[in-house]
Amino acid sequence: MDEIHVKSTFTYKGGKIIGSSLNPTDPAKTVFAFMISSLSSIVRLLPCSSSSAEVLFPIIKDVIRDVEACGLSVHVLCTDNYPMNVNIFKIFEESTAAALNVSYQSRYHTSTNSQTADFIAIICNVWKLFNINTPNKGILHKDEFSVPLTYNDIRFMFLQRVVDWAECWRVMPDKRGKLSPQTFTSFRHSCIALPCIVNHLTGNCGYSYVLSSFLQNDPLEHHFGLYRMMSGAQYHISYCQVLETERRIKLSSILKLFSKKPVEDSISLKNFLESCSSSYDQDSHASFSLEMHLSAIQGYSGIELNKQILQSLSFIAGYSVHAYYKHSTKCQSCLLFLTENKEMEIEEPSDSEYRLIQIIDRGSLKWPSSDVIDAIITLWKVFSSIESQPSIFNNFITGPSRSILIQLTTSLIEDEQAEVWRVLCDECGTVMWDVLAKLLTATSNRLISNKIKNMNSQLPLKPCVENTRKLKKLKPN
Repeated sequence: MDEIHVKSTFTYKGGKIIGSSLNPTDPAKTVFAFMISSLSSIVRLLPCSSSSAEVLFPIIKDVIRDVEACGLSVHVLCTDNYPMNVNIFKIFEESTAAALNVSYQSRYHTSTNSQTADFIAIICNVWKLFNINTPNKGILHKDEFSVPLTYNDIRFMFLQRVVDWAECWRVMPDKRGKLSPQTFTSFRHSCIALPCIVNHLTGNCGYSYVLSSFLQNDPLEHHFGLYRMMSGAQYHISYCQVLETERRIKLSSILKLFSKKPVEDSISLKNFLESCSSSYDQDSHASFSLEMHLSAIQGYSGIELNKQILQSLSFIAGYSVHAYYKHSTKCQSCLLFLTENKEMEIEEPSDSEYRLIQIIDRGSLKWPSSDVIDAIITLWKVFSSIESQPSIFNNFITGPSRSILIQLTTSLIEDEQAEVWRVLCDECGTVMWDVLAKLLTATSNRLISNKIKNMNSQLPLKPCVENTRKLKKLKPN
């Protein structure tokens, strides 16, 4: 388990708002990632704005249950020595704490060796013991400290002496040249826990040997590097980029090249994409309750609509009609149904901002029909009603936002304007109800996208503070 810092921003993509944390109205600042080290596979990504050990503890337990429900066994939870991660281990159950508690009675006290060569040898040997990544590494390097670890390995005595040596180092009166308390705790815990883990895996779980490099966070840090490189070599990426990159990594690990001859275990790309699409749709709509949202927006019709908003919605409605007609069969009957047979005239003063639209369109912009404008106004009122209620808006952010908005609007139009839209085009046979869905989709994209931009613009900017510690090191004395 480790965290990656991401850009605090919301992103609207694919009809969903991406970037919210455990508190839906706050953008994620970090993403906690959980990886199965032996498979180099991410199993959970958790966006957070601020968190604590009490919040993460039940989530970690859920992740472990999910992994073990898939038939895997979790033996080790590896984190860095960040204070919050240390606090997570402090709140485990007594039985787990007792199983992980390792006490040592005797201390091997020796005088501090001042020779640099001995110090380097100790650190290098500890490093080798924690970075055994292949079964043949010790043979190829002719190094006994790089051989895979086994039950009651004789090198565990070396780790015990290292713990005692580090303890003597810690209690030295001189404060210079010492590890920080956090680093010492992590170092001591790792040296004590490694023999216990290896003896458990080889003695109780049937392992013949253990590769210690899988008991650390290097695979996860490598995964974070892939996120940044596959997002255009950016360091400060967003949560949306993390999700997209993880999907590409998952997809590349599944898709393989096959020969033209039929193979029993070959994967049909079409079937695979269809199954992913169906499961995604099921997950997206699993927590969506149409009745709950309908009851929450009962007062939508009472929302006031001033002249400026009406003009803006008219322009958006015209854009939605243009976007549909541009990619349709170019049926003139459909166009006449959706627009008024007159040019759009702006009755504002010559210095109005709407004059820009009149100059640019050169007389080609048509008024949308009153039925289209009424549908867009209904959509806007539903969106405004959702936006004004924090609890409903939180569900809106975390769910399939565009789908929620369109379903609520169409259910209301079904009651009020069904006879207008439940008709067929005489020329091409197009169902106008299907056309309405496309118009609402284009308008929903504009409304939600503009809302996300406003939310991002209101996020507090971090002040640019110079790192004086690093600056002092770089400056000459």
